[in-house]
Amino acid sequence: MFGALRSIVVIAMLTMPISVAQAADKLTLAVHSVTSNLATVYVAKGAKLFEAEGVDVTINDLGGGTNVVASLVGGSADVAAIGMGNFLQARSRGQDLKAFAMTVRGYPNWVVASAKMLEEVKLTSQAPLQDRLQALRGRTIAVNDMGGSAGDFIRGLLARGGLKEGDVTLINMPSGAARLAALKAGRIDAALSYPPEPETATLEGYGKLFISALEDLPETKNVEFIPLVAQKDFLANNRDAVIKLARAIQRAADMLSKEPDRARDIFFTEMELKGKGKGLAKELQQPMWSEMLKYNAQPASVSKTAFANAMTYFKAPAGSTMDALVDATILPEAQ
Repeated sequence: MFGALRSIVVIAMLTMPISVAQAADKLTLAVHSVTSNLATVYVAKGAKLFEAEGVDVTINDLGGGTNVVASLVGGSADVAAIGMGNFLQARSRGQDLKAFAMTVRGYPNWVVASAKMLEEVKLTSQAPLQDRLQALRGRTIAVNDMGGSAGDFIRGLLARGGLKEGDVTLINMPSGAARLAALKAGRIDAALSYPPEPETATLEGYGKLFISALEDLPETKNVEFIPLVAQKDFLANNRDAVIKLARAIQRAADMLSKEPDRARDIFFTEMELKGKGKGLAKELQQPMWSEMLKYNAQPASVSKTAFANAMTYFKAPAGSTMDALVDATILPEAQ
């Protein structure tokens, strides 16, 4: 009797889809927005690469890097994708966060100016950068996070042009759709934008690209920009789950590099799901995708050179070292 019972138990365990012991690790990943900046994250989700690695990932869009850091520190998120500026700010305030992988290398920021402003200043994106920076004086500029990397980027631009923060009016506007609507209605003169905002404004005729980090600030090309980070203790206690997530991100980055068309289709399908069926216009998809591949189709492991550049560019706290800021054992650079 007992032998038969044991046989039934064994058979039941073998035929269960997933046992409790075999259940996928669960992680909550906080992000600053639903954007092409995070193409590897959404491709990993859409292509079921997280599932393939054995990790169940819930992605929470929190509308800004400051909110993401608060979620991570408060424990409602396990890992996060945040700008280097936000990451280093958190470290300077004593938060024991560590980076373990990358989603974006380079600084993908674009300033889009309204058609009205461009008509007034008589400048294009081909004009000398100093002339364009001076043209921002007295203007109203929207950013998605005044206290994070976006605000820092604009402040850096102003300083480069000899301007102070008080020389412009900065408005916090986390939604890309809201920034475009404000630009179109003339409530703002310019916006710090991310694809597809520059393409949309140009296509619809109410704005154009004014400043591009890649074209106008060559020193931003080889910097680590959006790392995946977690609290140090969480990394130590959940190492296997984090490695699975990092591997999925690396596989997504490989897909962007080797199969960009397939990755594009997966990404825009995810965007339609996130936008509740409101997909991006087809004529905007390829220009946006081609631009973002320059930043996303990169190894997900942390580059020592690019991270050192980022520490300089984003003004890491005095005494900071890469060893203190990065757990390079989760996704070794050799991969």
